[in-house]
Amino acid sequence: MKHKLTIASALTATLILGGCTKLDETVYSEVIADNFKPTANDVPSIIAPVYTNLRAQTAGWQGWFDVEEESADEIVTPVRPNGWYDGGTYQRMHRHTWTPTEGQPNGLWSRCFTGINTANRVIYQIELGPDPHHYR
Repeated sequence: MKHKLTIASALTATLILGGCTKLDETVYSEVIADNFKPTANDVPSIIAPVYTNLRAQTAGWQGWFDVEEESADEIVTPVRPNGWYDGGTYQRMHRHTWTPTEGQPNGLWSRCFTGINTANRVIYQIELGPDPHHYR
């Protein structure tokens, strides 16, 4: 028993003391702030996240179109034998009896809120200028 304990202790000490001591790494998967010097050519990449959010908001399912048109007399989404009832969400939108947890207005509000936050963040980053130490 003493022999097994000595071997286990020696093995544990070897693993702990012989582990990796050089913890520096070269990062290839992301841009490090110290290495990023933005130029005028980078502006489209910096502001792109603001517009990316608009895609789902305007053209996405249950987005702006559904909120505006489904709740008006512009369109009606009929229930089909193979689906489209979707828990009655389209009927409630058309009758103006939707609830606070309804997908269309909730999703639209969430995407708008996200877009405004993203726009404010991008404006803040642009106003700070190219000094990478401001982004920490």
